[in-house]
Amino acid sequence: MWRPAGIEDKDEAIQQGRSLSYTRVAIRTTRLVHAEVRCRRLAGVGARHIRTATKVQRVQKRKFIEC
Repeated sequence: MWRPAGIEDKDEAIQQGRSLSYTRVAIRTTRLVHAEVRCRRLAGVGARHIRTATKVQRVQKRKFIEC
């Protein structure tokens, strides 16, 4: 399954004590700084993308992680 660069495995995130509601990931590009990847289960199955603001005020889509 596709994931943004820099996001780790779900079980890894749980072991490190991170919240399952969202995981803040550092995207390894110069344009994206942070993206909040929200859980599809919490947001509802129909919501498949979130909009993430970027450093240059562009808006890009990132897929939800399964959790």
